[in-house]
Amino acid sequence: MQWNVKYDCCFLCNLFLLGSLTLFIKCCLFNYFAFNSIFISSFYFDPLSFWAFYLPKISISLFIALVIFIFRKKSLFIVLLLLSDAWCIANLCYYRSCGFLIDVYALSMVNNMDGFWTSSFYLLEIKDLYFLFANVPYVLMSILYDLNKDFYFTKNIRILVFCMILFAISHIISMFCLADITLRDKSLLFNKYYDLFHDRENPKLLDYFYVNPFSRTNREVLFWDASDFSYQVKKLSILHSPGIIFSDYYYMNNDKYTINQDDIDIIDNYINVGDMTPSFDSKLILILLESFENWVLTPDIMPNLYNFISNNPHILYSTKISSQIAQGSSSDGQLIINTGLLPIKSGATVFRYPLNRFPNFASLAKGKSAVVLPHDTKVWNQTMMSPAYGYDTTFVCDIEDEKVFEKTIECIYGDFQVVQVLTISSHAPFDDGAKKSKYKTDVDLPFYMYKYIKCFNYTDECLSLILNKITSDSVFNSATVLITGDHTILTPDKREEFKDCCKKNNLSYRVEEDYCPLIIYSPSISSKKIINEKCYQMDIFPTLLSILNCKNYYWKGFGRNLNDDILQDVDINELRTLSDKIIRSDYFSSTH
Repeated sequence: MQWNVKYDCCFLCNLFLLGSLTLFIKCCLFNYFAFNSIFISSFYFDPLSFWAFYLPKISISLFIALVIFIFRKKSLFIVLLLLSDAWCIANLCYYRSCGFLIDVYALSMVNNMDGFWTSSFYLLEIKDLYFLFANVPYVLMSILYDLNKDFYFTKNIRILVFCMILFAISHIISMFCLADITLRDKSLLFNKYYDLFHDRENPKLLDYFYVNPFSRTNREVLFWDASDFSYQVKKLSILHSPGIIFSDYYYMNNDKYTINQDDIDIIDNYINVGDMTPSFDSKLILILLESFENWVLTPDIMPNLYNFISNNPHILYSTKISSQIAQGSSSDGQLIINTGLLPIKSGATVFRYPLNRFPNFASLAKGKSAVVLPHDTKVWNQTMMSPAYGYDTTFVCDIEDEKVFEKTIECIYGDFQVVQVLTISSHAPFDDGAKKSKYKTDVDLPFYMYKYIKCFNYTDECLSLILNKITSDSVFNSATVLITGDHTILTPDKREEFKDCCKKNNLSYRVEEDYCPLIIYSPSISSKKIINEKCYQMDIFPTLLSILNCKNYYWKGFGRNLNDDILQDVDINELRTLSDKIIRSDYFSSTH
């Protein structure tokens, strides 16, 4: 075939533009699926927001599409398109699961997925195929032409330079648009930056303006908080996230914090004065049920636990425990309940700070303590975190809840005074527990909801092994038993779907309420107390200290004692910031 420079230049440009458009469409699709934002109407009402939204996505698409000119291999760019599909879909699944995008901290926890990869597949949706369909025009066009040819050097360079200039212009304008959007509300910026931005003749202005979105310093100004990875991606694009992850790698292991005197003055409000070393003699069982939400605690789904609460006077039952986990998911639930601290802002505490010293219940016990796990100890770094929480021994059981509770009973009859038990049969996608449940209903429930209900029906049947011991055995009757969930699990769209189903079938399940239950049994609770107002996971630690008669422990915890008649409001965001400082500085190692 005759070599036609003019024809091939045009075709190469067309491939470049089509490739850029394909990537741009993927960016927009991701934002719509993840954040439900597309900003089309803002073109008329708020042009600045419109361009601030679209230009970063245009610029990164142009930049990646430059590989068409640089390498001139159609197969390479198709591979890049498929990789972008995989990255977008993986982030969507992760976001649907826990409300976070995949960042450097999530990648550092990838080994945590061993044995749990199947739990991610249920998060896939049919609409995710749109990412693959977006590739079709480029693939069809590239089939018509072979880029594996020599190309006239001067012509190639001219087009490449032109495209790079186009990328640079769109990128710089997008960063300035984002800057101006930020400046609309002075209160959202540090004052020192606000004054600087308005001094247009300041020669240092460009040092702070957001020409490089991967600079952590610039991102702290532009996004107010560089740890808010999802917000950064929402404002830039999903294709920016690998660059941000790479730039954050250094900070992941260099993020220690030095406590100052102002911090200490605030922390002192949560510290008991003096060298307090309380202890307790009674048995303590901490049961953390996987993904346990309060709406399934009904007579038909969980009859054993429901009747136990109804018929026993020595019960504290809080119906609305708000989950406070962050990126550490189940491990954050353990952290909050065992230590009274809140999770760090970025990543999981159990992977980033396992060598810290943590306050805990187990260290107050006079006897030995154990953790009963339904999975390998490398999951959520239990190998290091169980000792960090004061537990002497770790037992790994079968994943079935029945086996886990049988081992718990064995430990309590043995030499162990404190036992923490974790379950896994109700882990998404709710297959293990559902297969073993005998629950049946004539109501046409959504399949996902039906499996979730069956899981907790099975868990309740297994839990009866412990509950029956409490009512009939003196060893268990004198123990303190805590039952709660490590976190909630249903996404807002699922709640809405299940709520509509309940309304249609006249079911009383309060599925729209995003709460875990808290049930504490103890002989020291003289009369039943049911709390229907909103409480928090951090309230569990001080409440249990009170029930164990260890209120003078040096660390009070951030939460409120639910035994008190008056529950005062707290500033959750302030406490999260303070707890982040305490953990990142390893505060308790240097002070207690």
